Amino acid sequence: MELRDFLELTCGQVFLVFLGGLIAFLVIGVILFIALFKLWFELLKAYIYILIDVVLAPFWIMGSLIPGSPMNVSGWLKDLAANLLHFRSQSECSCWDKYF
Repeated sequence: MELRDFLELTCGQVFLVFLGGLIAFLVIGVILFIALFKLWFELLKAYIYILIDVVLAPFWIMGSLIPGSPMNVSGWLKDLAANLLHFRSQSECSCWDKYF
């Protein structure tokens, strides 16, 4: 389309174009807000689990000394690493976002 095609739009058409752009902007904004809230909640949950794992680590390690106990140190380490990887993956995504 050429510039003169845009200049021939009526007021109603301009209003519809403006309204469509505004609705698209609001929808994308709401979607981004929801995604960021979910991310924040997951990181907060991982942080709380890290604190709980560190505080309860001595009991978990003592429980692994009991023969036949389902608790073991490797389970504690895996749980702690899984929660710590939330922050590592987020920092990686934040570093790569400037390239894409």
